[in-house]
Amino acid sequence: ASNPSSMTSKKKKNAIKMLNKELSGCAMRKQLQEALKKVRAGVKKGLVLDVHSYTNLINCHARCGDVQGAKKTLQTMKENGVSPNIVTLTALLKGCCDSGDLCTAREIFLREMIQQVDTTMPSESKKRKKGGEGADSEVDTSLFPNQRALATLLRGCQRLGDVVVAEEAYSAWGALPSQPKEVEIVGKEEGDEEQQDSEISTTTASLLLVAMLSQTLRVDRACEVAETMARGSGASLDQGFAAWHIARAYAVQGESQRGKAWAGLARDLLGKSKSSGLLEAMQRHSS
Repeated sequence: ASNPSSMTSKKKKNAIKMLNKELSGCAMRKQLQEALKKVRAGVKKGLVLDVHSYTNLINCHARCGDVQGAKKTLQTMKENGVSPNIVTLTALLKGCCDSGDLCTAREIFLREMIQQVDTTMPSESKKRKKGGEGADSEVDTSLFPNQRALATLLRGCQRLGDVVVAEEAYSAWGALPSQPKEVEIVGKEEGDEEQQDSEISTTTASLLLVAMLSQTLRVDRACEVAETMARGSGASLDQGFAAWHIARAYAVQGESQRGKAWAGLARDLLGKSKSSGLLEAMQRHSS
């Protein structure tokens, strides 16, 4: 180990896998200094960090509240010729949301993931139209945000009360020609930590937006989003929650008949769920 050249390629491969697993553990335990120490030791032994190494390190920075460190790690990653994947960007996205930096979170979602051109910069728009640098043909669809990434940003918007960014992100995601809506961890290997909840339904993001729109009494728009949720299947629980948020908004506005109608819909949808305790709780709220 003291002589990097003495390590065979197989030993280095096993060593980097072990390092990635250790970095994941450091992220879970929020041990940033320990993670950095392990990285330095690994590099000294001749190990070359891969996408999983950088992803776990970025996640560790983010979970420890060191967003600047996470950003610098992403920059170093790119400079070293390692391309980030959707997990890498989602880890940084969550860190920004948790720290209240929605401005950077928005940039990550729109510029890094969706790779949307900044329309305020004419030169950039021309490049894409002419097929130059940043052209549509060069867009990496593997970085398109999935439900997990979208829900991460919307949760941040909900905590900080920014419905404008939420709607912008939701609309941009909905306009993608290819949407990786399934729950998956791209490029995941043993040692990677799943960044969000274990399960993200296909309507979770829509429910978050409905909740925000209802809270700001933009009920017509909330109803539009709720209608798109109804086109899905097997999502009666999220649909029921969405209907309940809309019912509350109508009640606050004094439109009792519409409120009762949506409360009834919420009750019916939640009734399809096998969670009797949840149904009873929601029925009390509806009343």
